[in-house]
Amino acid sequence: MSRVVCLITNIPAPYRIPVFDRLYSKLREQNIDLIVLYLSRTEPNRLWKLPDIWHKHEILPGRVISVGGVYFHWNPSLIKQLNLLKPIAVITCGFDFAMMQGFLWSVLKRVPHISFSDGTLDSESNIGFFRRLTRKIVIKNSHSLVGASLKTLSLFQHYGAARKDCFQSCLCVDNSVYIDRTQKKAFDLLYVARIVRGKMPELIIEIMEALGGDYSLEIVGDGNLRGWFIDTLAQKKVKYNYDGFVQPEFIPRFYQSSSLLLFPTRSDSWGVVANEACAAGVPVLTTESAGVAGELIVHGENGFVLPPLAHVWADHIRLLLSDQKLYQQMSRNAFNSVQSYNYESASSGLLQAVLNTVNGSC
Repeated sequence: MSRVVCLITNIPAPYRIPVFDRLYSKLREQNIDLIVLYLSRTEPNRLWKLPDIWHKHEILPGRVISVGGVYFHWNPSLIKQLNLLKPIAVITCGFDFAMMQGFLWSVLKRVPHISFSDGTLDSESNIGFFRRLTRKIVIKNSHSLVGASLKTLSLFQHYGAARKDCFQSCLCVDNSVYIDRTQKKAFDLLYVARIVRGKMPELIIEIMEALGGDYSLEIVGDGNLRGWFIDTLAQKKVKYNYDGFVQPEFIPRFYQSSSLLLFPTRSDSWGVVANEACAAGVPVLTTESAGVAGELIVHGENGFVLPPLAHVWADHIRLLLSDQKLYQQMSRNAFNSVQSYNYESASSGLLQAVLNTVNGSC
């Protein structure tokens, strides 16, 4: 009879579903069943059309509660479901209320726990005492820990985790669907983001002003600042095209038809848009607050990591787009740098964590 591992996560996400599919297959070879417990089918700010889900999963009944623009899940049936499934290990994704339910269940039942996160010391620099204490308790009482980046592994170790119990499961996309070097570059610059304060749309406006109208901008995304952002660009006579929210299956053509990705952010645990850009051979300009900075995006190699100063961004844009030899080298570097960020690698990191936990608890 196969043993069960339960992974608790908020909602199905297009960049995680293929990873869980592969993890499910790998664990079956070990006579272990993976069951993913989704707390909701979606959240109000997610308009994704999802691919087919091949791994075993359940979408639990419950409510999505918004507090200050952040979504929390209330799922009274979660504990009942864990009692029914009797897993040999529990994986929780993050540290919110529902995840704490899963963690406390594992402690009370003496079932090994795995913490899975994409947080970093930078993205969590402003959290309060209670949330820090929560992380310290969860991390110190987890058999294994899985992080999306090296920065996440540093976060775990900051809270007392042993390096031997930390594993990486990168955030990634299907790299193969993004490259098309025959596509004509219709736009100089691309901005793919939720148009909210954290994604710094005001900096995009300042950059376009600093460039003086010589460059074109493609915009993909939606958000509560969309109206102000688009109206301001129009008032300043910026050359732009706005396509709104685009389903993941149609995203590649926007990268293929643009020369550079602009990815400013005040705080981002990772930034999958950088994966998408690199897979299309598109260099990325970002800020130090992005998780990809210094890992996937290396300053001067496949893009630039810059302070949030419009004139600095404008200077680097001009440099890169005026020097074809430099641009082509960075484009090749971008494409090559993202190849190791793939579904196989991501699922292998999770598999190692599960086997480390299950074997270590026997």
